Amino acid sequence: MLDAAATEKSVEKIRTFVSNAKDGGLYPPMFITEGLSSEPRVVVEGREVVSFASANYLGLANDARVKKAVIDGIDRYGLHPCGSRCVSGSLDVHRELEQRTARHKGLDDALLFPTGMMANMGTIPAIVDMPLRGVSALLRRGPDRRDNVVFSDELNHASIIDGYSLSHAQIVTYRHNDIDDLADKLEQHRDRRGLIVTDGVFSMDGDIARLPEIVALARRYEAMVMVDDAHASGVLGEEGRGTLEHFGMQDGVDINMGTFSKAFGISGGFVAGEQALIDYLRVAARTYMFSGATFGSLALGAMTAMEIARAEPERRHRLWALSKRLRDGLAAQELDVLGRGETPIVPVLVGEEETAQCIARDLYEAGFFAPCIMYPAVQKRRSRIRFSVTCLHSERMVDSLVEAMSFICKRRGALLAA
Repeated sequence: MLDAAATEKSVEKIRTFVSNAKDGGLYPPMFITEGLSSEPRVVVEGREVVSFASANYLGLANDARVKKAVIDGIDRYGLHPCGSRCVSGSLDVHRELEQRTARHKGLDDALLFPTGMMANMGTIPAIVDMPLRGVSALLRRGPDRRDNVVFSDELNHASIIDGYSLSHAQIVTYRHNDIDDLADKLEQHRDRRGLIVTDGVFSMDGDIARLPEIVALARRYEAMVMVDDAHASGVLGEEGRGTLEHFGMQDGVDINMGTFSKAFGISGGFVAGEQALIDYLRVAARTYMFSGATFGSLALGAMTAMEIARAEPERRHRLWALSKRLRDGLAAQELDVLGRGETPIVPVLVGEEETAQCIARDLYEAGFFAPCIMYPAVQKRRSRIRFSVTCLHSERMVDSLVEAMSFICKRRGALLAA
């Protein structure tokens, strides 16, 4: 046990770390929003602004029908089951939502988690360290977990990184969306059991994983594939089924993870896949087994949101059109826009952390709210302003943002497209 002097020394190191981060412009500011934070018009620090900071892609977080379902769910289920799903927390609405989610994804079954981060942190180590033969393709060469390798895109979400860090596998990182690099690394480890993990839509860059090529490599090298579709579920594909549907694929992904907290406007995460996989995760994913169950009211709200998203595809179509309008508009101003296609994540690369923070402040003064993304969320000197589009934005809001962003960046001499 540390004595008082050692404890104080450790605390002083923490103080120094925080102080250095603040002095170096690396400590992110916290903006306080009053009332609704998911709508296009919000009040931030006492000022009304147009927000491009919310992942409320389909505009369902404040939908009257979803809110009514949640309120009805509170009346029916109370505030919380006060137990894990493995003890007393499993409700009929949980199973109904899992079954509906599986049907939506075109898979056998699904498993609910309180958050998307908990889904990744519970699923990845459970799969990689799987002790039994025959549960999945990952074990086709034997049960020695020390022989496992996780192949991870270098820009994967932090929850994926935290998930595989809890496993006993060797971690091999491949260059972002670089299929040749992934192939080389798979070849180097061809005699070991592999799990390829990738975001479907990369949350800080707005681009889409090259899933058809990843799946082709996985089949060649007998590896499993896990896709984090947090920003793709409800957004990509004609029916909003995610990255697989976007590419017209029917199968090839063994583990399909997603969340309800973006397009569906409700807290919660899930993993979908074949029946044996889901049955296994119910007794192996520790973040499922040892966490309080998802609120019944939120599960009811999620089912309502999924039904609205299915019945009203015009929300998705409008989202695609507005996202393209913003991306094309910013690119026309010679700004360095990252990502391509229909994703509603539209980042503008700025570079230096201090410059990005200044641009974010200038945007706020001009009546817009958008986050400055900087290290450690992205690499140093790769800071950016990340815009998130929703179907509730208007064309006028998008065009005004383009005008303001162009003026501010050029005035500050910020990085322009090469």
